Amino acid sequence: MSNPIADLRVTYAQGTFEPSDLAEHPLAQFRAWFDAAVAAGLDEPNAMVLATADEEGHPSARTVLLKGADPRGFTFFTNLTSRKSREIIA
Repeated sequence: MSNPIADLRVTYAQGTFEPSDLAEHPLAQFRAWFDAAVAAGLDEPNAMVLATADEEGHPSARTVLLKGADPRGFTFFTNLTSRKSREIIA
């Protein structure tokens, strides 16, 4: 009997990763990858996983939407009283 979940598969082989092809600055590389994701028509190419940890070091991860990227860093919005906000502040 076939397992339909196990049969779901997408091939991700679309080229190679060569360190020599990387942009000199990480933000420029991010922009190149982000622009490629937008051009490919991906749904919500600005979705990102944000991971934090509590005071005891227990990790927590959630998906948030990137709202900006510049030399100051990456911007996303959150509720300032949320768990992730409190963990980032700590």
